[in-house]
Amino acid sequence: MSRNHNLITMSDYRKNKNVSISQICVEHNKRYDLYCSLHDIALCIDCVDQHKACSKLLSLDKAVENSKQSTALSNLEDKINWALQNVSKFLKEKKLNEEQFEAQENLIKKNIKETRKNLNTHLDFLETQMIINLTEQTTTSKATHIKSGSIAFSRTKANAI
Repeated sequence: MSRNHNLITMSDYRKNKNVSISQICVEHNKRYDLYCSLHDIALCIDCVDQHKACSKLLSLDKAVENSKQSTALSNLEDKINWALQNVSKFLKEKKLNEEQFEAQENLIKKNIKETRKNLNTHLDFLETQMIINLTEQTTTSKATHIKSGSIAFSRTKANAI
C-alpha cells in the first residue's frame, strides 16, 4: 500500500457500485497474497516470479497492517498539527491580551494622574480663595477693632474730663 492510498470499509466498498476492485489476479486467475511496495501492486503467488528482484515484497496481510499503522500515524500527525495550530493561536491571543491589559493599565494610570492634577489645581484655587477671604476678614476686623477702640478711648477721655 502506498502512503497516499486509503483503505475503505467493506460497507463503503459496496456503496461504490461503479468501482470494480478484483481480489483475483486477472493474469493467473489466483487470489492476491502478496504486495510489492516498490511497484505499489498486489500480486498472486505466480506474479512473484516477475518481482524476484524487488526487495519490498510483503504478505498482503502485513501490507494492510502497515497501511493501518500508516493511516493511524497520518491521523496522529493531523491531530498534532491541529494541536500545534491551537497552541500557536492561544499564544497569539495571550500576547494580544497582555498588550491590551498593559494598554488599559497605562490609560488608568494616566487618568489617575490627570485626576490628581485636577484635584491639586482645585485645591490651589480653594487655598487662594480662603487666603483672600481671610485677608479681607482680618482687614475688616482690624478696622472695626481700631474704630471701636478709638471710640472707647474717646469716651474714656471725655469721661475723664
